[in-house]
Amino acid sequence: MESAKTIQYIPEEIIIQILQRLTVLSLLKFRCVCKLWFSLISWSKFKKTHLNHSKNSQNYANYHLILSPNQYSNPSFSCSLSSIFDKTAPFNLKPLNMQDSGVSRMRIFGHCNGLLCVSVNAELLLYNPSTRKSKKLPASVNDLKTYGLCYNESIDDYKVVELMNPCRQYFIKVDGGVSIFSLRTQSWMKRIIGGCFRDISTGLPIGGVLHWKNYSARQIVTVDTLTCTYATLERPNFDVLPGLLFWDVMEFGGGLGVYRHAFRTSVEIWTMNTSSWTKVLFIPYRGSPGGTRFPLLGLKDAHILFYNRRGRLMVYNSRENSYVYRRIPNDTRELNVNRFVPSPVYIESLIEPSFDQE
Repeated sequence: MESAKTIQYIPEEIIIQILQRLTVLSLLKFRCVCKLWFSLISWSKFKKTHLNHSKNSQNYANYHLILSPNQYSNPSFSCSLSSIFDKTAPFNLKPLNMQDSGVSRMRIFGHCNGLLCVSVNAELLLYNPSTRKSKKLPASVNDLKTYGLCYNESIDDYKVVELMNPCRQYFIKVDGGVSIFSLRTQSWMKRIIGGCFRDISTGLPIGGVLHWKNYSARQIVTVDTLTCTYATLERPNFDVLPGLLFWDVMEFGGGLGVYRHAFRTSVEIWTMNTSSWTKVLFIPYRGSPGGTRFPLLGLKDAHILFYNRRGRLMVYNSRENSYVYRRIPNDTRELNVNRFVPSPVYIESLIEPSFDQE
């Protein structure tokens, strides 16, 4: 009987297709297999290919939700969306610590393609929690500033936007400053604009444009990092409902969305179509358990991730009008499950906090 033939050579294209399906943790380990694998995994084009494959995956194993005891906290914790979606899977809660044990105060301003924009002990950093690599940016953080992070695909550049917010301290309307840092050129560009940015939310990146909710003006502040322009966008025209109202921006199906929460009544979600808002979902609380809930992310497969202030996460299937409930385990001393602060969902990636040369 003829012996089975062994494969002596695997084409590089096949190796890339196999590697791009692996987790970041596995890829970091497999860099030691051989020089070829090290070169492939370190290649900036492969990092983008791996990122795009993770974004298009339907099991959400590479997507993680960050949970913190409060807004300024270290340590924080993360859990994969797949462990939330699957009720039979263990709730995989892991610490999300910076390598420096001296970090006592960390705030997450935003995220993009696996990178987090964080302030650590009054310093501004880009941090990849998957690779544990970070880059310090030439900026000083204080209570009058807020930040956002986004990616411009057309010029292959990551931009950090700094909003100077004098109204937070003095409560008067004066000119605010917008500065944009380019990771490619390693430089800041500053513009002075009119406006008041008092009490704005976390920056949401959608297609190279950052969006913030401006609480005091009831508008959405936008900064286009490609054209370096600032604008405001009117929020949806909400119907008058009884009870305390709260609204904010969110990602919905890969685009810009706004949710409006009416206390103990309902949640509605709006999306932007070209130049107008359209209400796409109205979810009444009556007849559904879970209490007050706030949406975090609207996925492309009609699932919406919610949280409430009782230590519970919920996945709502808008097509079937059904919920999956997951309670955060109360076995972590640093995280009070009844008072945790959820942050935007980030995706695992190999993207470097410093600019990758081709």
